[in-house]
Amino acid sequence: MQLIARPDQLTPAGLNRIATYAIGIGVPKELVFQDSAVVGQAHDRGLEVHAYTLRADRLDAAFDSLAGEVAALMEAGVDAVFTDHPDQVLALVARSCDTAR
Repeated sequence: MQLIARPDQLTPAGLNRIATYAIGIGVPKELVFQDSAVVGQAHDRGLEVHAYTLRADRLDAAFDSLAGEVAALMEAGVDAVFTDHPDQVLALVARSCDTAR
């Protein structure tokens, strides 16, 4: 897993380079919210996308709840998330999966 620290790592060349040694990327959630296309670009290269860090007390300005962040990241197609509230996130994901059935 390569944590993304610089914007050049998310360019096509940067993702191609990462795909030679990693199975996925750890992306700040804000970058996914700004441009969810990065998820598809990483997936096209066989990379998983893990967004970080979801915290109920540090929501992105675009959201008023942790549930909103989780829903947006799921819709964007991320494969996993880093969170300080795994119990809450797991419950939200489970509810989302139940309603999708």
